[in-house]
Amino acid sequence: MTEDKTRLIFVNTIKRIAEHPEIGQDRKAEILDQLKADMIQKCKDDIDIKIKRLIEIPDFIVLADQFHEQLSECLETYQDGSFRSTIALSGMIAEIITSGLIQEANIYVNGRLLSPDQKKILLDLSQYKKIEVLKAFKIITPEAVENLDKIRRLRNKYVHSSDSLNPERDAREIMGLLVNILKRLYNLGVKLVEKDGQKIQIQYLKREKVD
Repeated sequence: MTEDKTRLIFVNTIKRIAEHPEIGQDRKAEILDQLKADMIQKCKDDIDIKIKRLIEIPDFIVLADQFHEQLSECLETYQDGSFRSTIALSGMIAEIITSGLIQEANIYVNGRLLSPDQKKILLDLSQYKKIEVLKAFKIITPEAVENLDKIRRLRNKYVHSSDSLNPERDAREIMGLLVNILKRLYNLGVKLVEKDGQKIQIQYLKREKVD
């Protein structure tokens, strides 16, 4: 005797429809046109909540050379309500930031400056241990360290936990933590400098100082 269970099945047949030899071109066009219409309608139905989600994210202007694509995609996933993707991408960006900070920093061990090759050992560590490196060598402030670790723990919860989760709440929290980190470490500063007798604006990295 087998137990009767309701199973959730995911079906994607768009490719089969588009390429099926027994479906005429006119019928294929009708099906794809209807798919487009449904997608457009869904975008219209969701537009207010998408704007609301964007408004929830604090303003920031940062230098994002190392993670521009990932950050752009992260914001899009949050806007679209793909909260698990937001959490995963935020964790990825945090790891890029952590590795970048170690690469940039002057790290001395027993009075000797580590070379880029020697730092590769540190870059191969887990995210937890890399954050501990930032903390031990006071590369960033304790507050920034704490935020990076919170991002790490939130991301890990979705990779390793099977407990009941709240993706929307956690995505909102992790976005707030990420923006806080970006503003502390990659804030865009602008200052006037004199060049050839004229004052011009230049952009620079305005990073939170470590006491």
